[in-house]
This record gives sequence, C-alpha cells and structure tokens, in this order.
Amino acid sequence: MVYCFAIGCTHRTGSKQTCSLFRFPPDAKERKKWIERCRRADREWNTNDRICSCHFQDGNKELGPTVFSYSKIVGHFPEILTTKRKRLSSSFNPPETTTCTPLDPVLDHSYYDTSADCQAHSKDQSKEVSVLEKQIAKLQEEVTRLKLQKPKMSISDIIDDTEKMLLYTSFPADVFNVIVGMLSRMAPFNYYAGWAVTCFSIEDQLLITLMKLRLNYRDMDLAVRFGTSRATVSNIINTYVSVLHEIFFDGVLKEVGMPSQLKCKGSLPKSFEEFASARIAMDATEVIQDVPSDMNCQSLSYSSYKSRHTVKAVTCVAPNGALVFSSEFCRLVSP
Repeated sequence: MVYCFAIGCTHRTGSKQTCSLFRFPPDAKERKKWIERCRRADREWNTNDRICSCHFQDGNKELGPTVFSYSKIVGHFPEILTTKRKRLSSSFNPPETTTCTPLDPVLDHSYYDTSADCQAHSKDQSKEVSVLEKQIAKLQEEVTRLKLQKPKMSISDIIDDTEKMLLYTSFPADVFNVIVGMLSRMAPFNYYAGWAVTCFSIEDQLLITLMKLRLNYRDMDLAVRFGTSRATVSNIINTYVSVLHEIFFDGVLKEVGMPSQLKCKGSLPKSFEEFASARIAMDATEVIQDVPSDMNCQSLSYSSYKSRHTVKAVTCVAPNGALVFSSEFCRLVSP
C-alpha cells in the first residue's frame, strides 16, 4: 500500500479515490524539483514513493506538482530561499524581526475530506491492528506450548551412536538401515488395529518395536518416550512383529532351513573343532509374559524355576551363530 508523498495528503493505492498516483520523473534535476516542492523534512525520498494527480493542475503530470497546502496560488510555487553566509562588518545592523503565521495544511486542498477519508482510514487501521493482535496471541500460545512440551525420542537421536543402537535395538546402524529398506519395500501395511499410523516414520516405528523386543518396555513407557498414546504404541508393535515374522521367519528360516554339514564346516569357529560334524546347537528358552487372567492359563504358564509366568520355545543355532529354527511359543507345566 503506497501513500501520496505530499505532506498532509492521505491518498493511497487501493482506496476509493478517483485520482491517479504518478511516479517521480527519471531525470535527476526534475525529480529534485519535485522532492523540494513536497517539503518532506521527516524522511527521505525512495523509488517506491508516488504523488497523486490532485497536486497537478488539471491532473497533468507534465506541468509538475504545484497544488499544495502552502501554495495559495495555483500554478505558482514559492521557491525555498537559501541563506548564504556573509562576513560580519564593523557596523553590524541586526535584521528586522518578522512574524510568520502558521498555515493550516488541509485548508487549501479542494479534494481533501476529513470526515469521510479519515474515518475509512482509521477503520482500516483498527481492523489491521485487531488481526495482528490475534496473530500475536496465537503465536504466544504456541511458543508457551512448545516450551512445556517434552522432546520426543527418535531414531535420529541414536543412529550415530553405536553403543545406544546396540542397547535399544541389538543392531548396528548399517543392519538397522537394511531392515528399514526391506520394510519400505513391503509398505504400506495393514495395521493390527484397523487404522494406519501416520505420525511416525518407518524408522521410528521399527525402533519402538525393537525396544519392546529388546528391553521389554511397557507400552505406557514407550508412549511417554515417543510422545504418543498407548493405543498407537500397541498398534505399531503388533503390526511390526507380524511383518518382521513374515520377513525373517517365513522368508529366511523356512526358505533357507538348516544349513548342510558342508556349509557348517566352512564357517565353523575354533571352539567347534572337536565337534566337526555338528550342525546345530539346540536349547529351550523362556520369555516372561504378563499374568494371564484365566486361572488355567496361569497354572500352565507359571514357572517354578523362574518364579514367574513364562512361555517356552525351542531354538536352534548354527555353529556360525545364525538362528536357523524357532518353534512356536507354548505353555508347559514346569516340573
């Protein structure tokens, strides 16, 4: 929004005035004359300033601006007198004092209407001020909320720290990225709860699942760490456990199966030198579970040896350390 450069004039672009706004002439001498006639001592001229056609006789730009509050006679503009320094003579006579009568800057404007234009201008300004005040209040509320909000955990916080990656996921960063690439090729997923999780990336959802499997964090603990709801964490874990089972169990264990004796000899560690014919090391493992609500399930899953409720499974590991078989989890009565 550009206002007229002439002092006391409030005409601007976009208003209901019928006058036009003229640019200053490109000629330096002519432009300097226009600037001097505007008599703006409060600020300097810039290339964005304009003068409305009301200051030109008959609206003709070629005649130059001559209609101002201080130019009583239309077409005649009193030039500004510049005083020069003179040497003081021995016979110094003080100048006669003259009195200046102040001029009203709006009395000589035939186009200026103080009742309508000022009211419209004040209404526009009041509307702009109210809008800005609402925006400021909204931004202040957002700043306060961000200050009170706790930082969320993300894979970007630990991806460069090998020790933290092994603690939370059991995988180094390069293996983690390989799993992310496999999950990206399988996306999008059919989530367990029936609604998709879009507030987390695949990397963060995989991190939540691995933290659950590695450290057995409770769902509420993970929800607080990642700044989300318990239902979202449960939906992510149930979905990604099924996806990882399809990738590693169905796609690797079942397809590859147990390695042959020849393959085992090719990667046999030194500790197995006396067992050259070994193909797998078999063992049973127990995983802690929540206490079942059904009393029969409680009696079946309780382990006297562990003094807690567990589920059992048989695992087979090749001599090179690769997991080649895992049975279904089951509840067995402990001896």
